[in-house]
Amino acid sequence: MSTPAGAKAIRCAGLIKIYKIEDIEVVALQGLDLQVERGELMGIIGPSGSGKTTLMSVLGGLDTPSAGRAWVSGIDLVALNDRQRLRYRRRDVGFVWQNTARNLIPYLTAVENVELAMMVAGRFDRPRAQELLRLVGLGHRTQHRPQAMSTGEQQRVAVAIALANAPQVLLADEPTGSLDDQNAARLLALFDTVRREIGVTVVIVTHDTNVAGSLDRYVAIRDGKTATEAVRLSEPREAGREQAGAEQGAAAPADAPSHDHFVLLDSAGRMQVPEQLRDRYGIGGRVRLVEEDGRLVIEPPGEGDAAR
Repeated sequence: MSTPAGAKAIRCAGLIKIYKIEDIEVVALQGLDLQVERGELMGIIGPSGSGKTTLMSVLGGLDTPSAGRAWVSGIDLVALNDRQRLRYRRRDVGFVWQNTARNLIPYLTAVENVELAMMVAGRFDRPRAQELLRLVGLGHRTQHRPQAMSTGEQQRVAVAIALANAPQVLLADEPTGSLDDQNAARLLALFDTVRREIGVTVVIVTHDTNVAGSLDRYVAIRDGKTATEAVRLSEPREAGREQAGAEQGAAAPADAPSHDHFVLLDSAGRMQVPEQLRDRYGIGGRVRLVEEDGRLVIEPPGEGDAAR
């Protein structure tokens, strides 16, 4: 089963993933909903244990959900058999990992690393491999092995490898984690370039709020569900009233008036009220929703309500 033509690049609906460790069940994703537009460059952030890496594993075909649905480029990930899943990983999605040793074969040159990704998928196209290395700014380094390149150059080779088989979606897990600020900025600019020139959808998982703040959109995950979203404003505004979305822990850089922040509703209309706001206003297990002057206001319960 696939999504209709013209659908989102990524769509998750009620995604659940449960891991069983001995007699203990760990719920990594708890009914997560997510939509990513075709050709978008967006980020997913959250603290350790929030579920973002599990989400990447599911989207990359490395793991299967326990329940719910997930589509990538119209491909129903739940419906894939083992052979189809392998083909999906090789051709329909590309990966860039934080650890460069996971991206590159050390005894192969840059161009051979790109060609190897093609050969695994049953293809071989040296001119395309060389063109991809030129695209990432390494046309002059095609015959160099990883140990002769900087970490930043190795990550750019990794992008070329990820694009080798013309995937629809590129997934990058903490790609700037081992880079200095200058190389991190260069890599993010490269992701934007390949998004615009090739049309690939790029999803970056990061815990770095500076990386997230440089993107047009990023979504924060908390406790296995999407909690908040930040969307870049067309015109940066003065830092004014606080918004609930900006209160979501790591969800918003401290100096980011350039983004509008939202609390997300899931498919059942539920939302997560950020912990900072719950503590500030003494919100426990229930609140009131009040319609007031065309607005929907969340009110903590009054003193008399606590005894009920």
